[in-house]
Amino acid sequence: MEAAKKIPVSKSVSKPSQLYLPQPNKQISFKIQELPDTYDDDEELAPEEEQVVPDSKVQEEEMDISTKVNLSMKLNHKILQLNSASAQTHPMLVSLAVDEIKTNKKANLDLICVIDHSGSMEGEKLKLLKDTFEYLLTLLTANDRLCLIIFDHQALRLTRLIRMTERGKKIALNKIKSITADGGTDIGLGMQHAFKVIKERKWRNPVTGVFLLSDGLDTDAQFKVKQTLEYYQIKDNFTINSFGYGNDHSPELMNDIAKLKDGAFYYIDKLDTVDECFVDCLGGLLSVIAEDVKIVIKAEPSPIFEKIEITKAFGGDSLWTFDPVNKTYTARIEQLISGKVKDYVLMLKIPPTTKELLDHENSVLLASGYCEMRSALKKSDIPAVKKASLAVTFLNEAEDFKESEINKDVVLNFYRVRGAEALDNARRLSDAKEFNEAKKILTNFKEELSNSALKGEMLVKGLIEEFTAALENIKPEVYEIQGKHAMIQKARVHMEQQSVPMNFEKFSYANKIQTDMVRVAKSKKGFF
Repeated sequence: MEAAKKIPVSKSVSKPSQLYLPQPNKQISFKIQELPDTYDDDEELAPEEEQVVPDSKVQEEEMDISTKVNLSMKLNHKILQLNSASAQTHPMLVSLAVDEIKTNKKANLDLICVIDHSGSMEGEKLKLLKDTFEYLLTLLTANDRLCLIIFDHQALRLTRLIRMTERGKKIALNKIKSITADGGTDIGLGMQHAFKVIKERKWRNPVTGVFLLSDGLDTDAQFKVKQTLEYYQIKDNFTINSFGYGNDHSPELMNDIAKLKDGAFYYIDKLDTVDECFVDCLGGLLSVIAEDVKIVIKAEPSPIFEKIEITKAFGGDSLWTFDPVNKTYTARIEQLISGKVKDYVLMLKIPPTTKELLDHENSVLLASGYCEMRSALKKSDIPAVKKASLAVTFLNEAEDFKESEINKDVVLNFYRVRGAEALDNARRLSDAKEFNEAKKILTNFKEELSNSALKGEMLVKGLIEEFTAALENIKPEVYEIQGKHAMIQKARVHMEQQSVPMNFEKFSYANKIQTDMVRVAKSKKGFF
């Protein structure tokens, strides 16, 4: 058995050499201070013979992600008619569906928790946080590793990355219990320690995640964190998941930081739900089956539609990169989890044409796409690739045409992304004190949903409830206190189908592991 060793602790509060970085998005005065300590002291991974391995051929097949992932493309109609007078624009749905993986092998996790312990955390906040971490430790296995970092106006690494054996859990729990509240808030410095841990670790588990928890304000922290991340040039895939505690934090800041690495923002308005949010997020990390996922979509010109084009990709720059040379739209996912579908909506513009189709030409290719990903369940340098294409049947202009039945999945997702966009636009108007204009946007979209032929669908009913709540949230007396926080979270949740435990009953954005883990967490509090 390994002898007990003193765990190195960094106290990086001195003033080392300073590096200047450019300010790409906003002119702010910021200097990155190099931390004096080296973080290559992480505990070695569990020996191969101690790690969970598949015990049957069935489980080995379950680990082959190429058989568990499907890429598909759909238009809102399967049959369209040619139009010689004007272009027609339709929503196109791109879906990456992932089966639930049944194997008992999960990808082992490196979890770095960056915890605000400033003076405002004193009392019930800190007590609930400690209780939550005590429960969180029970969900980690001996193959997982944990690093604890705390910050106020300074930052301190409480533990190196250590395996969550019984001994490791005891060390982590003692460190957590020792945390006291004091000082100001420097999120950027806390996150710098996390990036340094990820960059310099000697060993790497297949999945890495950062939890950032803060209840305060730190002006321009998102820009500092972005520049620090760029400075460290970390090649490993990982996510940053942020937890805004109470109503005093900046939701824009916490959401922007999470978006830097494809993570979720959790607005914790009810403090006793912090455990549910942590467990939901952890359930996602424990479900990761692939990383470094790239989805590439393009319109396909043809002799029939030479100038066909994608005119909009919902989610904008936050989700998509446009290549003007190849006219491709690329979305990236840091970590892909099992048992979920990632849906993307783009607008496809079909130009007018005077050409006539022969019978064998009536199926026309309009768009194509492919997806590349790297397995997190077994070592392989060969990425899994999935391809898809979109072909639609066209009738000539002179033919009798009765509009075909709509594709429900496409329309529901079209509502979802438009709803997310409407929430975000209403929030921006409310920021500018244009509350009446924000109210018009929310009211009009709520009425559209209420009059929809799909108003009985669970997603539409859930969105109607969300917009009813949003109309309350933009009231001036509510907005700055809590309305803004909720709207920022909800807009992102719906645009990117992110799981938050408050939405389990209305939206199917969580997978089975997340749902089960959150239900257990609630049952311990007597909710079930």
